[in-house]
Amino acid sequence: MKRRAFVPQVRASAARCVVGHPARKTNGSANAEMNGTPLTQAECAQPACIGGVRRSASLAAYGHRIPNGMSSDGAEQRSALRGVDNYEGRIVHAASRIGGTLGLQKSQAIIAIILSSLLSIPVRAQQTQSQKPSASALVETLLSRNTSDIEWKAAEKQFQELPANDAVRALFPEIAKGLPDGFTYAAYNCFDPLEDRKIPAWGEFCVVHWLWCKQLACPAKRDEVTNVLLELWSQPVSFYGQMALLQGLCGKAVAEQRMAVLFRDDRADTRLRTEAAVCLLAENGKKYHPEVVALAQHSPPPMRERLFDELASPPHRNLSGIDPVVVRMGFALLLEKADKQRKAKTNGQTISEYGQFLYAIRLNVYLGTAFEPNSKLPIYADAQGIERLYHDTVANALEWWSKHKQDYSD
Repeated sequence: MKRRAFVPQVRASAARCVVGHPARKTNGSANAEMNGTPLTQAECAQPACIGGVRRSASLAAYGHRIPNGMSSDGAEQRSALRGVDNYEGRIVHAASRIGGTLGLQKSQAIIAIILSSLLSIPVRAQQTQSQKPSASALVETLLSRNTSDIEWKAAEKQFQELPANDAVRALFPEIAKGLPDGFTYAAYNCFDPLEDRKIPAWGEFCVVHWLWCKQLACPAKRDEVTNVLLELWSQPVSFYGQMALLQGLCGKAVAEQRMAVLFRDDRADTRLRTEAAVCLLAENGKKYHPEVVALAQHSPPPMRERLFDELASPPHRNLSGIDPVVVRMGFALLLEKADKQRKAKTNGQTISEYGQFLYAIRLNVYLGTAFEPNSKLPIYADAQGIERLYHDTVANALEWWSKHKQDYSD
């Protein structure tokens, strides 16, 4: 089974497609976004839409235009009929010349047979067009483990050539199902859809998200995809479906108002409100900063950690400046991690100080301090050096806080 190395967490404002790392299985609802390893759009994106340029785009690129009100199929049929008219004239002319040799009846029979074949061309073209599988049928083929590799590649190519409206709508019901088998986050690292699809349950998850990523990442489909996601927003969906829409529309100015409504809805799932808050900070951080800080202060620890990461990020700090509330929040989270470690030691467990170290580093960047010592010093070079570095960084941060806490009080 192919597995990728662990991918560090990235800012969720850039994350759109969720894959994961080894996880535990639990009962109850799963939270893919908050616990998984996000996959950035850049990792999903291809240099161009794999299916190639759609017909209408390719015609426009080469100077061919289709009149308003006429579909490309209609244009093809009219072109075929014009060709038939030309052939008919040529055949009649030729038959009149050979009529003396073959006789009138034989020449008329030849003309009838040839014209019958030519006139059937547009009909066959229309039948071929109508026989193309629907988007839903293609998704079913792509998710089936009984589909051969050759058939899968052909179906994938056909799917990528679909209009975004059809492709996204066909994928969304599958996306809305979320993670399989009751996992709390993705327990299988999606790598190659052609191979991943053979894994029970997780294969469907990987293929669907891979196809979804490609739709969101394709520049030529960006506007069309955005419109479809906005239309899907108002339809009843699952938590996973709403999260997928949030992530797909994150950073889109046209979606700001809808995200603001969700963010301010006290009845909405806290995880969805948190994701909406992250997107609003990315869209207009200065405007939404006070409201997001207030939400973070009253959120459960996982949501508070998520919002702190965004509030303390350099891009947001450059907009809002250093907020004493954010500083207090960061040190409170650090101290919570330290308390958990102390309790674990009491029970005879050994836990790394890496979690505390991460908060110390984020605060270090946010405050512009120097909590982290020089990692190149000999004291950090041996096998225990990395843990010693974590410990010393945290100790420096806590010492600084003991001296400056009053400066950041209410």
